[in-house]
Amino acid sequence: MGLVACTECDGTVSDQAAACPHCGAPPAVIQAEMRQPRPRKKSGGCVKGLVSLLVVGALLAGGGWFVLRQLAGERVANHYVAAALKTPITLRDDVVSVGAKSVQALPVNLPYAGDLELDVRVTKGKHVNVYVVDPSSWAEFKKAYKALFGGQFRHYPEFAATKAATVRRRGRLAEGQYYIVIENPTYGILVSSSFDVQVSARLVP
Repeated sequence: MGLVACTECDGTVSDQAAACPHCGAPPAVIQAEMRQPRPRKKSGGCVKGLVSLLVVGALLAGGGWFVLRQLAGERVANHYVAAALKTPITLRDDVVSVGAKSVQALPVNLPYAGDLELDVRVTKGKHVNVYVVDPSSWAEFKKAYKALFGGQFRHYPEFAATKAATVRRRGRLAEGQYYIVIENPTYGILVSSSFDVQVSARLVP
């Protein structure tokens, strides 16, 4: 048994009543009310809710990037965003000066595994030696470099070059920290005491 509204007086009537107790409307009027289809709920609420959720998510992501940019700088913020999306990242693009018979170790941090594109060009001077090493291999390199008769150290051979004015290499590396080692192998007696070297490093998925 249920309750319905009378179409004559809007009073509440049992669907089993012989007549409306308020106005005396016959059962046919009450049954007509029962047969009227109920209006369907609109389905737009789910779509609107999803759109609102996406908008809120976008605003939160944008706010997070803004806060990160304010705290760490735009370059660092873009670096982390690129890492999350695994888009190409420029790790280095600068000129370094390497003194005669000396070394420059340029740190690069790979936030994800990918291909390291390395471009080294001597802009002032003769030629350099180039290596890519991890932190433990960098310690080995320094020890060998200081030794009277040199020594052994590990490095990634796909990036290595000796006495080269231009070096272009590409190789796959795991996520982590590495060093781009630029060595000036010449002595400063008969040649310029330092070389200027343009170093560009880019990480691609």
